[in-house]
Amino acid sequence: MKWKMANTALIGAILFALFQAAWAGETEWKANIAAGEDASRKGDFALAEQHYLQAITEAEITFGGGHPNVTRSVDDLVRMYYTQKQYAKVEPLYKRSLAIREKALGPVHLEVAKSLDSLAGFYLGQLRTPEAGPLYKRSLEIREKALGPEHPDVATSLRNLAMIYAMQGRLPETVPLNERRLAILEKTRGRQDTEVLKQLMHLSSINIMQLRFAEAEPYLKRCIDSIELTLADETVDHSKMLAEAVDLLEKIYRSQGRNDEIESLNQRVSSILQKRKTQAK
Repeated sequence: MKWKMANTALIGAILFALFQAAWAGETEWKANIAAGEDASRKGDFALAEQHYLQAITEAEITFGGGHPNVTRSVDDLVRMYYTQKQYAKVEPLYKRSLAIREKALGPVHLEVAKSLDSLAGFYLGQLRTPEAGPLYKRSLEIREKALGPEHPDVATSLRNLAMIYAMQGRLPETVPLNERRLAILEKTRGRQDTEVLKQLMHLSSINIMQLRFAEAEPYLKRCIDSIELTLADETVDHSKMLAEAVDLLEKIYRSQGRNDEIESLNQRVSSILQKRKTQAK
């Protein structure tokens, strides 16, 4: 009986010591984070770097290498390096954060998608599109699987990947991505939402740049139709976008000798603007 009691006491002492160590480690981690933030605000970036690096070490010891607090500490250091434009130090940290999340959460977790976006965004800022593209594509695949193909976050990933393709001169490949994004925006925001109108204009511009006037025309007409439906909403004013859509549509008509349709279009626009003035009174 005494032996059992002694063992129980020993186990209790060990557990208590471990708890104290963990508590002390977490306290030290928080203190370094706070000290790093304070030093960064004061412009003492060398001191801030020391504290952030110590915070990473404390997080790894206290919580384990795959814990979210480790990636949080890494992200704090990344932000400071960005402030100082120390870009050479940013890339390995983004890669480290990605590796931590992949190991701790698995390769298809939404937090992994965020890390992929961060690293891709860094590459994009340096015009390293061949490296950014696969990361954005993988991020898109993760979100499609985790959230479904029509989630707003999927629309964001579609935009990111389309942007990379456009920068690489791969305009035909951007069209289906932007069409998918348009469909998601229309479903989640409604046809008259400003982002939907911008996406319609974007798709028309992409097609015009490829001399695909027949494909651009429907997007411009849909944009004008949707703007007309917003006339009763006094909180939005899409007159500038209306003028841009009309200008592009006029150019298409003129290039094809469709002068009668230009006159009809101008009459319709005048009517739309007049209705807007009337309802504003």
